[in-house]
Amino acid sequence: MVHNGGSGQTLVAIGLCAVAVAGCGNFENPLIWDESPAANDLLGSWRGIEGDEAGSVVVVSRAREKGLRFHITYPDGTPATVKEGKYKHRAEFRADLLGLGSLTVLQIEASTYEEYDDDEKSLGSAGSGYLFRRLKPSPDGSLTVRRLDRPVLGQVAESEFAGSGLHMDIDKVHGCLGADLRTFALSRAWKAFTEKLDADLKVEVVAALGETDSTDDLVRELGNLVDRFDQLDIDPYQELARLRTCVVRHLPSESLGQVFSSHADRVFAGGLDRYVRQ
Repeated sequence: MVHNGGSGQTLVAIGLCAVAVAGCGNFENPLIWDESPAANDLLGSWRGIEGDEAGSVVVVSRAREKGLRFHITYPDGTPATVKEGKYKHRAEFRADLLGLGSLTVLQIEASTYEEYDDDEKSLGSAGSGYLFRRLKPSPDGSLTVRRLDRPVLGQVAESEFAGSGLHMDIDKVHGCLGADLRTFALSRAWKAFTEKLDADLKVEVVAALGETDSTDDLVRELGNLVDRFDQLDIDPYQELARLRTCVVRHLPSESLGQVFSSHADRVFAGGLDRYVRQ
């Protein structure tokens, strides 16, 4: 969210708000696989022995509505539990353990995820959408949990669907553009729209954007914005990488499942956590 003390930054605020909304890391659509037969094997208590979750205790039970309920308790005083100056004591969420062939994926329902400090005060939730982890039992009886490698996932999805005819809502794709590109597009649109207006009509248009006592300041600021972005250089490949990584979060369920199942070892190659039975 962007707070604006005056209307002098109205258009900039609109652009940045859209970027903030689009910046959420959750996936829009769920997988449509069946529950894995291994779901009941997860029930019980586990202790993290490797990775960011080392020292945590995870209790898994059947959720009242459907799927599984996870209750995680974190060790006290470890750097990994600090969030905005407060210690994360525990977290809870609901998830489905889904399976396709030998691949098992934990699909976390982000809206159910919430963290708490030692005083049982909420530290926030994970918003809407879904998060994914690959679960794999090890021969020694431990359980390995792998996160996604987001940049690799974006590259794989691009290779998988380039030329396939896959279409996506233009607003979602536009929302994946970087903040500089979005603000540049906004500033160019403003320039194209207003350069053909006479001075009086331009003042009326600006006034219509919101109540303001400083219309001249707003016109001047918008003009400066156009000039600044006309002179801006960006890294095009960095922008492409960001676009790939963001677009994949909006893939339809069937397409997302196809990428996961066909390239599991490549895309689930992010951070690793390992657990043993308590």
